[in-house]
Amino acid sequence: MAIFVEVRDEANYSNEFITMMREKIKDGAGFFEFKILEAILYDVIVELEAEQAKLIPPIQRLLNELDERISEESLKDLLEARRAVSTFGQKVDSIRTAIAQILDNDEDLAGLYLTDKAAGRPRAISDHMEAELMFEHYMNLADEIANNVAQVSSNIASTQVILNIILDSQRNRLIIYELKATLATAGISAGAFIASMFGMNLHSGLEETPDVFWTVAGG
Repeated sequence: MAIFVEVRDEANYSNEFITMMREKIKDGAGFFEFKILEAILYDVIVELEAEQAKLIPPIQRLLNELDERISEESLKDLLEARRAVSTFGQKVDSIRTAIAQILDNDEDLAGLYLTDKAAGRPRAISDHMEAELMFEHYMNLADEIANNVAQVSSNIASTQVILNIILDSQRNRLIIYELKATLATAGISAGAFIASMFGMNLHSGLEETPDVFWTVAGG
């Protein structure tokens, strides 16, 4: 399904990233290592937001379409959408987990101050305010994307529940229709059986009874 295929120009992507890195390095303020690290984190979040922008709107249109009309093609698209959202959600969660692991480790945060360490002034384990604020900022952005993914996943799950109810209802109507058709066929067969009994060349005594033919034929 075309709406879930991401087409990406790797050359343009690399050029944009390199340009951003150069701008960070040219900026004289702040720690050099944080400029590089923030450029990487920024790039990761931008990529997630771009993928989210390509993935979610088509799925929302699909869910709206299913509210109006159910077709075999739309059901297949819904299955593909669920898989795509699940894959993207796992990607977002892996990034959030990586950031959370750094935020939970004071020693790792303090160890990010490579400039101070190279100058012989290593930071104390508790002295990492700038690094912590930076990671928390990008963690919040990743959390926002994760919340959007969770909302879409919930909408897909709700739609599938409703579709299952509708399909079960239609299936039950078909079963009832088949049962009625079977009963009608059985009734007709019973009448034909009785008629065939009277059509046999056997003597039962009823063949001489007045009006018995019309009674049987009329039910």
